[in-house]
Amino acid sequence: MPDEWIEKGLVAEAARQRQLEEFNYRAGTLDFDGVDPELGMHLLSLHWNRQHHSFLLTYRPAFMRDMACNGPYFSKILLNAIYFGASKFSPRREVRRDTNDVRTAGWAFRERVRNLLGDALDSSDITTIQALLVMTNSLFALGDERSAAWLYAGLAFRMIIDLGMHVDAPGLGITRKFSDEDLEIRRRVFWGAFVVDKIQSLYQGRPASLKESDTLVPIKFLDTFEEFENWKPFAYSTDATSYPGSPAYSVSTFTCLCRLSVVMSDILSCIYTERAFDKSATELSTMLESLSSKLAAWKAALPIHLGFDPKSSDKVPPPHVLSLHAMYHVLTILLHRPFVADGHLYNTSRSISVNSFITCASAADSIVGILRAYDKVFSVRHAPYLISYATYVAATIHVRIAAKRSTESEARERLETCMSVFRENQETNWAVRRAKTIVEGLMTRLGQLALRLALEEMQKAGYA
Repeated sequence: MPDEWIEKGLVAEAARQRQLEEFNYRAGTLDFDGVDPELGMHLLSLHWNRQHHSFLLTYRPAFMRDMACNGPYFSKILLNAIYFGASKFSPRREVRRDTNDVRTAGWAFRERVRNLLGDALDSSDITTIQALLVMTNSLFALGDERSAAWLYAGLAFRMIIDLGMHVDAPGLGITRKFSDEDLEIRRRVFWGAFVVDKIQSLYQGRPASLKESDTLVPIKFLDTFEEFENWKPFAYSTDATSYPGSPAYSVSTFTCLCRLSVVMSDILSCIYTERAFDKSATELSTMLESLSSKLAAWKAALPIHLGFDPKSSDKVPPPHVLSLHAMYHVLTILLHRPFVADGHLYNTSRSISVNSFITCASAADSIVGILRAYDKVFSVRHAPYLISYATYVAATIHVRIAAKRSTESEARERLETCMSVFRENQETNWAVRRAKTIVEGLMTRLGQLALRLALEEMQKAGYA
């Protein structure tokens, strides 16, 4: 069947199921697993408004439909994983174990996931995979749950292989036994897992588990219902009425993120491995040029509607689009930083070192521009950890530039922006505190103690 026909069928079903959500809620047929229906729907609304758009791990039409009839794409472990992830963004104190400590938000739902996980490990299931990946993203941001995040992700990856979701080849006859909806969900979950794998590898400095060479799944998502759906910041620290709204662009954003994650995989496997130290200067130079070309090709292929330049764009796109741009600039820095004077691959020509540092500085400037746009419109207080990580990477560059220039330089202002983001975001993402400590240590080591003290004084005075 032509893709166009499949798309029309999926979009029509998605629209129908969206209409039925309110009907099923009022009819009392939705299974909230003992949670007050109003609170449960509040947490689900938070999820659909923010985390969902980041990786498209959860397929709303099937989940909400099966929530009303106990179908295969709904499970209580997935429901509670969603509850847990959404709780830290909720102002509702009843979701906290300690009403005065936002870090305890969703704790009861996490315990419920733990209890349900025991039975869920007996066999592989797509909703268990989704739950594990949602938990992975939520746990890592807590800061002291890095191992738990890594282990949950590993379980999800094993289940994906067990279910054969890493192979989607019509020519092999594998896809014939699945419906159009089944294939859409399998592709979304696989590529969502692929992205999570690379991002976790990036954050934790550990080897990736899912290799592109071992997979055969097209980056093709045919349900475009959410692509042009109007998006407004219901779940962000801002006055929703002040943001005019924007098409969600969630499908095209996710598609581009998947393609970027393939480049990310190449960078991690080529630059951040032990074998990189054994390469000659010529090999390293060739590798840098090749990876730079891949990043440039990705940027050139970015759809016009996803373009954003903080210096010239009047309209600020949704947060998941900003996160996509932030990740591109993060990868630019991570590709070039090893080749600068104090980088671990600094044995190439001086011209490469200088050009790489200039490239890093430009990317760090762009990240700060994104941070300022994000904070102005949405507030960085509840920004996702990806934004916090981009802040950290940019700060490591700006602190080096500030160390070489006067205290009144633009680098200092940009560094101040980064430190301000750390302070604002650390309540939601506890792991930010560690990044902030590392940057402060780097400031001291590079002779910027005076700058660090000045920033602290500005913070006390309420200026930063």
